[in-house]
Amino acid sequence: MKRLFLLRHAKSDWGNPTLTDHDRPLNERGRTAITAMGRYMGANDLIPDMVWCSTATRARETFIRWYDEFPETPLVEYRKILYMAGVERLLSVLSQSEDGYSSVMMIGHNPGFHQFALMMASSGEASLRDQLDLKYPTATLSVIDLNIDRWRDVSLGGGKLTHFITPKTLTT
Repeated sequence: MKRLFLLRHAKSDWGNPTLTDHDRPLNERGRTAITAMGRYMGANDLIPDMVWCSTATRARETFIRWYDEFPETPLVEYRKILYMAGVERLLSVLSQSEDGYSSVMMIGHNPGFHQFALMMASSGEASLRDQLDLKYPTATLSVIDLNIDRWRDVSLGGGKLTHFITPKTLTT
């Protein structure tokens, strides 16, 4: 059994028009949301063994602020290929994970993350799947359990959505 965490980057700052999309940092709302998400994950033992993270500034900052809530920094690999990646690219990167990791987190972007989560999770509680169907807001986490022993065997479908957490659900 393997576990996949998909964390969309937190809300970014559009205030500086001279920055490229890749270089936009988080805004205050994003920093607050990802700190709350990290706190929630730590309190609920939702901590991955390894993290694949986009090289975009907002994704890297999401990782840094997220892990501030943990006693140890998880292993992270930054991959430019995750910047605005689609489903096939996300699946390819995930399949390269070492089998010694029972859980892997990916931090990246929409629309790829939303589509990837939809295509990975073919089962799970109806209310969670309904929320996932609607949208995938910034700083949202989905957790998908996969009935595989080796990451190279990962494929679309067959996963069970066990958590779908948005910043709004943490404040209500």
